[in-house]
Amino acid sequence: MMQDGPGISGGGDLIIDLDDALVKQRPNCTSGIELTKSRENRLQSHIQHRLTQLEGYSYINVKPELPSTRGEDLQTKCLLELYGLKLRVLASHELCISRQAIIDWGMMRLRRPLYGVGDAFAMEADDQFRKKRDAERLSRLEEEEKNRLETRKRKFFAEILNAVREFQLQVQASLKRRKQRNDGVQAWHGRQRQRATRAEKLRFQALKADDQEAYMRMVKESKNERLTMLLKKTNDLLVDLGAAVQRQKGAEQSDGIETLKSPEPDLPDLSASKSETPDLLPEEDVEILNTDPGPNGKTGDLLEGQRQYNSVIHSIQEKVKNHHFPCC
Repeated sequence: MMQDGPGISGGGDLIIDLDDALVKQRPNCTSGIELTKSRENRLQSHIQHRLTQLEGYSYINVKPELPSTRGEDLQTKCLLELYGLKLRVLASHELCISRQAIIDWGMMRLRRPLYGVGDAFAMEADDQFRKKRDAERLSRLEEEEKNRLETRKRKFFAEILNAVREFQLQVQASLKRRKQRNDGVQAWHGRQRQRATRAEKLRFQALKADDQEAYMRMVKESKNERLTMLLKKTNDLLVDLGAAVQRQKGAEQSDGIETLKSPEPDLPDLSASKSETPDLLPEEDVEILNTDPGPNGKTGDLLEGQRQYNSVIHSIQEKVKNHHFPCC
């Protein structure tokens, strides 16, 4: 490390010396722009010298001075070189002129009346023209705004009218559906009334014909609760009457009475339990009371009391004993 120190310091001194030398020689140096300008000046001087020489040799100005030994080809070459150099000089001069001087950009603009600071009439005319243009623009904007508001208002009222029409159509459709539903309900009730009327007529005909089976079947089909309840009560009453008749018959047989002389028992006796009846009745009567209902179901049940009552009534037989009457 101690050995590298002097080498590094020596290199630094060389760079410093080089910078100092450059700084000292800089005033004596020439920049690239100056070199370009000097080259162009030398070129221009050479061109001017050559032009002067050619003009001196021109056959137009000093035709007798030209050597006779030179031919026409040499004169032609000199003239061509002279014209080329003149054209080059003219082109260089034209390029130095600014474009604003070469091209009149004002010809591209619209024609306007020229006015200066002191031309009050021209300024007033331009001010009036500007005011007129601004007024036209404002009037156009106001007209567009008015048309837009009118369009929005018209659209709003059109939407309201469409909504009212749709609501009216919905109301009409609802009323139509309600009317159809009411008509259907009324028609259904009318058919039901007609059906009930026909069933009632058929029941009357069955009653007139004394067809109890058909009448009971019609009552079952009609599903008339009130009539069904009345028939059930009647059936229970007939069952109780049959049971009371059977009890009375058993009592008379046990007491040895010949005929049934007493009237029918009172209604409170009719509510006696049917479980006691088989003990007092003969076997054939018990079988009649315990007969199963027919295949008609509820119709047979409603007629069961009538059948039992009829069988009990018709099963009573009067027994008459032979009495010996004295001869007169």
